[in-house]
Amino acid sequence: MAGPDKRLIERVSSMAFARPSTVPAAPMKPCAEEARSEFLGVLIDAHEGLSDSQSLKLNAYLLLALSRRVKSIEVLRNAVEEARQRTLANDERRTETPVQSSPRKIS
Repeated sequence: MAGPDKRLIERVSSMAFARPSTVPAAPMKPCAEEARSEFLGVLIDAHEGLSDSQSLKLNAYLLLALSRRVKSIEVLRNAVEEARQRTLANDERRTETPVQSSPRKIS
């Protein structure tokens, strides 16, 4: 099996854990950095060989699975806001035309 796609590693690494200054960071335990690095590796491996469509579905299913384990709506709201802020900040750095899409059901 070939190693992870270099573009995928760069894309996920550049976005995965940096926090925008507008969203407060949750308190971290001492080993959190190691756990985050390990999680990044697991996430990259999970996307290996998937199409863009499959990657989007994997992310959606992962979010649903994680949201079932997080019992605090405030934590979930903060995570959604952080992801949105990062998405908008990342898009501002690019000159791409935004993709217009309607909500759709993931099967």
